[in-house]
Amino acid sequence: MPRVGRPAPRFRLTDTAGKKRTLTEFRRRRVALFVFCGCSWCADVARHWGEAQCDGALLAAGAATPGSSPPLTLVVGSHLDAKGCRSLGARARLDPAQTVLLPDPEGTVAELYHADPCPRVYVVGEDGTLLYVNRGKTDAPRRASAAAIVARALQALRVRRQEARATYGLDDIVTPTDPPRTGGGALRQLRDP
Repeated sequence: MPRVGRPAPRFRLTDTAGKKRTLTEFRRRRVALFVFCGCSWCADVARHWGEAQCDGALLAAGAATPGSSPPLTLVVGSHLDAKGCRSLGARARLDPAQTVLLPDPEGTVAELYHADPCPRVYVVGEDGTLLYVNRGKTDAPRRASAAAIVARALQALRVRRQEARATYGLDDIVTPTDPPRTGGGALRQLRDP
């Protein structure tokens, strides 16, 4: 199972334009990696993410990390072909300039990332480290609202480790072996439980 603080599992898929893509080609950029199957929950999160893209929220998240490029959105269409991925992206109004659609008809990435239940979002840092997974009480798939899932993912894209340490007193938001903290640390839920 992918763990926050460890390298994100590598994969290779062909995008909807026919180009082979790997996660490692996006190093030096933060990546919001969504695993969507096309169900109503996934469609709702995708629509909220598309709204955030149109509102400039990802550009703002990129500005939070000086000197870095804006985050990129990768959408893995679990058990979807290219047509299904394009349809999901169009209905959600995902910005093609900020989004790469990756059909995964066999569901191999969903299996690799243990993405069931969906919708799942992972934030991958510039160095390929997994920074966030929506597994907490406030952002769990099929329990939290789409707006809450998107808000937490955007927060994870904005947070820098140094800021988390200074602001919240956390040693490092991406260390999965830290004992659970009690109290109201806002970033506690960004870490893998």
